[in-house]
Amino acid sequence: FPLNQSGKVDRAALGEIEQNRALRHSSLRTNVRRNRLSDSICSAWRGVAQPAEHLLDFDGMKHQRFCDLGGTSLLAAQVSAQLLESTGTAVPVVFLLGNPSASELLDLLESNDIDHVSSKRPRSTAPQAAGAQAVVEKCTGTVVWSVAMHACVDASPVINHSSNTAYVGSHSGDFVAVSLQDGAVLWRTRLPDRVESSACFDSDHVFVGCYDRCLYALHVLTGAVHWKCPTGDVVKSSTRIVGKHVWFGSHDGIIRACCASSGDVVFKSSAAAAEKPSPVFSSPAVLGEAAIFFASLSGCLTKIDVPARTVCWRKTLPDAIFSSPVITDAGLLLVGCCDGSLYCCRGSTGDIVWSFPTEGAVFSSPRLSPCGSTVFVGSHSKFVFAIDAITGNLQWKYKMSAEVYATPGLFFGMSRRLHVAFVAINGDALVFDVAGQEGTIAFSGTVDGHVFSSPALLSTNG
Repeated sequence: FPLNQSGKVDRAALGEIEQNRALRHSSLRTNVRRNRLSDSICSAWRGVAQPAEHLLDFDGMKHQRFCDLGGTSLLAAQVSAQLLESTGTAVPVVFLLGNPSASELLDLLESNDIDHVSSKRPRSTAPQAAGAQAVVEKCTGTVVWSVAMHACVDASPVINHSSNTAYVGSHSGDFVAVSLQDGAVLWRTRLPDRVESSACFDSDHVFVGCYDRCLYALHVLTGAVHWKCPTGDVVKSSTRIVGKHVWFGSHDGIIRACCASSGDVVFKSSAAAAEKPSPVFSSPAVLGEAAIFFASLSGCLTKIDVPARTVCWRKTLPDAIFSSPVITDAGLLLVGCCDGSLYCCRGSTGDIVWSFPTEGAVFSSPRLSPCGSTVFVGSHSKFVFAIDAITGNLQWKYKMSAEVYATPGLFFGMSRRLHVAFVAINGDALVFDVAGQEGTIAFSGTVDGHVFSSPALLSTNG
């Protein structure tokens, strides 16, 4: 024991010893926790990188960023779940899609300041190299034809029925026009970075967003670039045409409308109720030429009066929105949320009419039956649902073999009976005959690899 000048135990010195011991133990606990968090991040980053051999330890990967390693919305959801299990902290998907480095993620986990996460990060413009295909299937489940897209296909194909053509892009930057009759590539345009946005088109141009932070107008017959509209961040949101203007959102948190013929911007507004920008991932819903609805990763729904070009209202849901909203003929807005619910809001005011719990995050966009009475949607709970669009009551549900990211596809089969197709993330596809009140499996099929692109189906005579 430390002694004072009188030869007695020096209590003040004892206090200093105890304080130093506590500091050493605290530092040790901090280092142990930091090492555990670093190991968890290493494991998660190796799961994203392809190949991962160069990511040997945390020091070797601390400057590596999520999206630059090949991270996608699918991998973000998987990494978030992995980190929750290994660290006990729920890292928001929106933070990972903001392209943080491993070091920035470690700082976040150490601070535990999840509620004040910023989703704004720079992104790499290097396209991801991988093999992928766009696939079209018959009702028998057999592959009719396929087109090499040279990388992962996130975007859902869009069909031009008048020309019997499909448009789709991939992470390679390839954007193609494909003949639906035989799969022949009518034209192929290589954009500067990956494409995750689904396209829209008019009689002259196809409009699609790109990771190089621009929206492109491509000539519908040749694929030549007619104009590009720069934004402040990547464009994942699919576009919608209302009148003579193209409406879209960007990861810079801004909603824009530009002239379809020239690309000139005629409208700009924030996609969030707060001052902090909120990325727009999903596609807008259109109510004729009167209004358009956007959803953002902050959970904010925004209604815009199209003729007046003014914001009518904003409504914030409990969690991020990746799902694209749809509007019914009755003026009800339907949208899935990462809190696990499908929401129905009044299009006129934004007030919630009903919510339906799916027991898993809803990335799948809802799809209405032709008469508008039933809404179909999939969930990360692996269940797919048919829900009464007016009351929110369950009509039927079915458990798939894996989580469902893709939006269901609708088509009329033999005898003009309505069918709905669901595709799980593992490639398993089920088609239900929904002519009655119950869903009956009509046929099934499987495609290789992960699927989070939504099916686009053509009605045939058999």
